[in-house]
Amino acid sequence: MYLADDHFRKRGVRGRSKIIYASGTPGIFSVKEFAKTLNEVIARKGIETLYKHKLVEIRPSEQQGDLPEHRGRGSDGDRVRDDPHHPAAGSARRDQG
Repeated sequence: MYLADDHFRKRGVRGRSKIIYASGTPGIFSVKEFAKTLNEVIARKGIETLYKHKLVEIRPSEQQGDLPEHRGRGSDGDRVRDDPHHPAAGSARRDQG
């Protein structure tokens, strides 16, 4: 999303573009120190965030993705990138601390 923002700005179309970061996780990053900085970048770049959301369907012919938790409506767009949630491996979770 940061690269898309930079690209759109260089092309002069950022003002006509809407970038939405929708994630199934409760926040941008689980480590508070990193999340604080990333949230500042997101705010500065004007990126909309939707947390605890899951993309359940993409309809290419309509240029829509279905995010049921997004106030009951889909999300329109020209580009969609979906990265499935990948929890840390068991050993990584146990080693935190």
